[in-house]
Amino acid sequence: MPEIPYLGLMALVLLLGSAIRWFWRAMKVNIPASFGLYRGLWITGLVLGVLAYLQNPADPFAPTAIGIGALLVYLISTGRQRMGGESISVGDKIPAFTAIAADDSTFNSSTLEGKRVLLKFFRGHW
Repeated sequence: MPEIPYLGLMALVLLLGSAIRWFWRAMKVNIPASFGLYRGLWITGLVLGVLAYLQNPADPFAPTAIGIGALLVYLISTGRQRMGGESISVGDKIPAFTAIAADDSTFNSSTLEGKRVLLKFFRGHW
C-alpha cells in the first residue's frame, strides 16, 4: 500500500481552507482589519508545500500547494488597498471628499450638507 504524502496534503488543506474562508468573508463584505492571520497561514502553507516537495518530489499535492500558496502570498502582498484607522458611524458628519460621478462630472460632499444621506462603499481587499 503506497504511503500518503501527509505534509503536501496538509499544506494544500491549510491553503484551500483558509482561502475559502477568506473569499467567503470577502463575499459577505466582512474582511478583517488585519491580514496578519491569513498572511501567516498562506506563508506557512507555502513553506510546507516547498518542504513536502523537497522531501518527496513525487508528492502529488506539493506542487499544487506551492502554486496556490505563491499566488495567495503574492496577491495579499501586492494589494494596494489598506484599511485606514478612521471610520464613520451612524450620525457622524462625513469628511469632505470629491469624487467623479457616473456621468464624469465632479461630485463634492459639501452638496450633501444638511441632508440625511446613506453612503455605501464596497472595499475590495486587493
